[in-house]
Amino acid sequence: APMIAHGLTILGSHILGLGLVLLGLVCFVAPRIAAAAYGLPLAPAATSAESAWVFATGARDFGMGVATLSIATYELRAMRSLAPAILLVPFADALIVLSAGGNALDAAAHGFGVVCVAVLAVCAWMDPTLARTRYTRQV
Repeated sequence: APMIAHGLTILGSHILGLGLVLLGLVCFVAPRIAAAAYGLPLAPAATSAESAWVFATGARDFGMGVATLSIATYELRAMRSLAPAILLVPFADALIVLSAGGNALDAAAHGFGVVCVAVLAVCAWMDPTLARTRYTRQV
């Protein structure tokens, strides 16, 4: 199981990072599609002010994706902290969709994101190659 956790941590962190980068790009290239996928479709006559949240979400997702890919590539041990932190985002997104009048189906993609990121977080903590018995400060 420990080596399975290692493989899933590597694979999952790269999939998460790439997925977030692509999702961020979709928000900029096709904001109406991104808004509908988020669970809060834009009105046909939505103003730029009313659709600004899609671009903000895209910037957030793109930035988290780049950070995730960087951590996955250069310091995988930090995924033990990053994955639980990222877990808050799809959870909050699901709550936002529900509080804005969306239903469970509208929030389902975010619920799926919660499950996937939670699995990544658990795998990162189970991965023995990421364990550090003790931190010693270098002077």
